[in-house]
Amino acid sequence: EQRLGFETFVGFSRGHNYFNSIYYRDTDQPYVSPRYEPDYQTDHLIEFMETSRQDHPDQPFFAMICYGPPHVPMVAPPYYLNLYRPDEVPVRANTPPDEEAEARAFLAKYYGLVSNVDHNVGRILDWLDYRKMAEDTMIIFVSDHGDMAGEHGRYGKKTYFEASMHVPFIVRYPRLFAGGQIHNALVDPAVDTMPTILELCGIPIPAAVQG
Repeated sequence: EQRLGFETFVGFSRGHNYFNSIYYRDTDQPYVSPRYEPDYQTDHLIEFMETSRQDHPDQPFFAMICYGPPHVPMVAPPYYLNLYRPDEVPVRANTPPDEEAEARAFLAKYYGLVSNVDHNVGRILDWLDYRKMAEDTMIIFVSDHGDMAGEHGRYGKKTYFEASMHVPFIVRYPRLFAGGQIHNALVDPAVDTMPTILELCGIPIPAAVQG
């Protein structure tokens, strides 16, 4: 049941050990990877897409990848941890003056982790371009929560301020949608993602589904 219906599964029970993390690959035998988690997760996703294309060239596939970062603990390969200098990182307008130094240090590392995710998402997009599949592949980029980064002197996610509650929800589907559109409607990823995917794929939405 923990596979959630996926035919191919590479994953583990959610943790936040981004080096030496434990994962399972279609078996009950655990593996430990010394690599940075988002990097090897992306390798597995690209491998799955490549295999799906080779084995079933006329069938669509559905793939989901769940990056842990950006998230505490702030660990990453040194390049990303040192990519931004704290003294050059702007703080949010509602950060108390006595919190600015801590907020800059936090954001410098946080943005480094964001840049790694950006790099790995770019690898996925590059693969789709290389295989000439980008035009007819729907991509949804979403997060489960935001983070306070010094706003109101607070850190973490457990508040109802916008920085914690407002998450990215980005859809790219060139065959149907022109790029660069911004919509201000209230969207809840937990409620609206599934019926949206079903509608775009021409699959009936169960009557009990909200969103």
